[in-house]
Amino acid sequence: MILSISILSNGKSEDLWKCLESAKKILKRVPGELIVTDTGCPKDIRERIERSYADRVIDFTWCNDFAAARNAGMQECKGEWFMAMDDDEWFEREPEELIAFLLSDERNNYGIAAYRIKNYFDYTSGEGGFSWATRLCRLIPGAHYHGVVHEYISSPDTRCKLIYDYAEHYGYAFADEDEKKAHAKRNQTLLLEAIRREPFNLKWRSQLIADYHDMKMYPELLDLSRETLALCKRNYAGNGKGPFAVGEFLALLGLDKAEEAKTCMNQALEEENLEPAAKAALWDHLAEWQLENGEEEGCISSVDAYLKIQAVHGMNQTESYEASPLYGEVLSDRVKQILLGRKVAAACRLLAERTTDGLTTNKLKRTMMDNLQSIQWNLLAEYQIGGILQEVLVVPVHVIFDGEDEDTRAEASEDGFEASDISAAYVDFIDGCLTDEKRRSVFFAALQQVYENQSERFEELTNVLSGSIALVDALVSIPYEVWKKITSDSEFWNTLIELAGTGELLQARDVLLEDGVQASREDLQGALIHYVQLVTGFYQLNLPAAAFTGAGGLLPRDGRFALHLGQLLMAEGSKDGKRVAEEVKACVQELPDMKDVLLHYLKA
Repeated sequence: MILSISILSNGKSEDLWKCLESAKKILKRVPGELIVTDTGCPKDIRERIERSYADRVIDFTWCNDFAAARNAGMQECKGEWFMAMDDDEWFEREPEELIAFLLSDERNNYGIAAYRIKNYFDYTSGEGGFSWATRLCRLIPGAHYHGVVHEYISSPDTRCKLIYDYAEHYGYAFADEDEKKAHAKRNQTLLLEAIRREPFNLKWRSQLIADYHDMKMYPELLDLSRETLALCKRNYAGNGKGPFAVGEFLALLGLDKAEEAKTCMNQALEEENLEPAAKAALWDHLAEWQLENGEEEGCISSVDAYLKIQAVHGMNQTESYEASPLYGEVLSDRVKQILLGRKVAAACRLLAERTTDGLTTNKLKRTMMDNLQSIQWNLLAEYQIGGILQEVLVVPVHVIFDGEDEDTRAEASEDGFEASDISAAYVDFIDGCLTDEKRRSVFFAALQQVYENQSERFEELTNVLSGSIALVDALVSIPYEVWKKITSDSEFWNTLIELAGTGELLQARDVLLEDGVQASREDLQGALIHYVQLVTGFYQLNLPAAAFTGAGGLLPRDGRFALHLGQLLMAEGSKDGKRVAEEVKACVQELPDMKDVLLHYLKA
């Protein structure tokens, strides 16, 4: 038997059955067993667990000690490897890397293993953060759990395998602030008692400063961080201070003591034995604060400092995976993308405000585009992508494309690139947003914000969007139900769809408006027929067939106008005066400017 999965449950988690199903799927592929430690399940739930899922259910009387409960389950396990799961977490996708590891001889080279947890902030937004959790160990003498809360595996064999599969976890998505405070108070009480018992165990202190930070308890965070920094200096020659240097920095920022925070950070960075993860975390948090507080140039420099550390240590996640909850995945590629996004945002704000100070416009444009091209968008959540896109879209397009003045040309020559390279990269970026499935809907949402709040910016963007094949393809990809909703919700979509047909369609409309009232009936009739064929043909090619249902209510204005114009021409040919009047009225309602052209045609 390779694997024993052990789950603690009191039967209260709404996600218990997802958890059990997830464990069951793993055990279909990896020979093993499922042990459930019952810490207070209702009778009906326990019976269902026994009947449908668990190989064994053991009783455990809850005593405010998570390690004791974990160890009770571990003692019953017979597998080569032990794996713990919480009853409110599950693998949405089967953990292929985890399964492959357990089925291969590679498992013989490690004593423990960690996978990632995605901790959601709430039940609706889909937003969350990742952290590492050591959940597996080889069942050898001496392996056990330690700690009344935030318990961890202690094993004589500390060789750790990092597995990048992740479990979904809503344990920190609280119904309200009171529930969150109650949860924090419970953990803090247990952690303070753990520190009293083991004052030199830095894990408990590290967990507690993370709780203080999460609850914005900045005075407590500062006191504990400084107390532990002093403890480290006396007893560990400075080793292990990283989480507490970060805690001190964050506490001072939270207390609006930014200058003191920066001073403490600089002192910490001078420490030779400060671990790279702590240095990266300091630059990460500083860059975030600088962007929020109008220090854009400082933000760019801080991101650069982070990137240098990440470039060297980014592949060695063992340096940060469990060092501190404050670190998260600070050296991971995912966090790197967030930092690149901050650098883009800082450059965009400086360009939008044209307050470049020490950084030249061209260097800012290059910073913006180079980092945009470097971002791995698939590693970011939608809200993170949306934040970056909103920053990019508020930069005036003429600033991006401006490269004709003498100073700009000279500066570009010095930097070794042409201004046209930037404008071409910008167009490629827009097309990339429209063709990338993950970015597309977020891009449309950001673009709609610009349309509704910054009309001048949107007018500039129309020059980039007009006639774009990528825009046409993106609009075609919209599912009908979504299409139906968005076209009824906002004129923005009508405008956008018309943009996709800019060129021939708008040119044909302009010709009608300019020449229609002077043309002969025969010429005007030919032009009207051509316009109907052109517009309806474009939309039939590029929009869902369902958009033409009814009176074309799901088409943009010119599409609806073309349908009514076609009906008008047929009614006029069949001498149906009543129908002609109805269709003229409908046409004018869609495009009022066409009224004189239509009246001229009917009177000619």
